[in-house]
Amino acid sequence: MANDDENDTDIALSRLPDILDEVKSDNKPEFAQICSGLKQILAASPGASMPGAVVLFENIIVASPNIDVSLASSTGQVKINKAGWYDVNAALSLDAPGNIAMALFKNGVYIPNSTFANLCVHFDAGDMLTLNNASPNQIEVILPPSVNASPATSAFLKIFMLREDEIFKIKENH
Repeated sequence: MANDDENDTDIALSRLPDILDEVKSDNKPEFAQICSGLKQILAASPGASMPGAVVLFENIIVASPNIDVSLASSTGQVKINKAGWYDVNAALSLDAPGNIAMALFKNGVYIPNSTFANLCVHFDAGDMLTLNNASPNQIEVILPPSVNASPATSAFLKIFMLREDEIFKIKENH
């Protein structure tokens, strides 16, 4: 009887590669860097943890296939197409009086502690990321002086995947 159980286990283990098509972890990095070289006026947030005007990014420096930046210049949205943990870093050159804060929003919802704008964030496939005014005051994003004939940047956003979620694809005919 024990031999039958061992044979069944051996058969099941030998079929494992047929059942699991792949572990989706191809180790290809996902990253994007976008920026703006324009002055922007950002309307105030309507309330606590609510998005005010969004920063637009008209320049795509680089973007891998699973980070869609095609809407960054019109809506400020970056679509994450691969679930996992990402390092997100943003910076702005600002001219604003008093109480100012910029924050990251995922699908329109405030990401806690994102006013520091360099943090690890988990995204599901299809999530949208924006950088918004989160303060009660209007903010002016300004163009700083150019250095060494390089174009000046008023805002930038960098996204780098740290770890992809592990997803198993199971073959239909197992």
